[in-house]
Amino acid sequence: CMISPGLELSAILKSYVVIADLTGLNANVMYEVGVAHALGKQVIMVTQEPNAIPFDVRGKRWYGYRLTELADLDKWLQTSLVEVVKELALPESHIH
Repeated sequence: CMISPGLELSAILKSYVVIADLTGLNANVMYEVGVAHALGKQVIMVTQEPNAIPFDVRGKRWYGYRLTELADLDKWLQTSLVEVVKELALPESHIH
């Protein structure tokens, strides 16, 4: 699931992988990232503000992107999702 403000927590519960955009460090998004981590979900984080990534998630999977380079973000997300699917031993059909 993709975390965005107002996401229902049930979506996190149902997901194998959570993608979160930390740009702006929205409090709701940060809370939902914390919930996902606490539940042992794989979390992929992206941000337009790499210097603002909190220290406690800096060691996790994240990527800094620019709006002018979205093709690079897309490629990185695809690679990351394939890696996560392999780590979870899921069939690649779970990527959508």
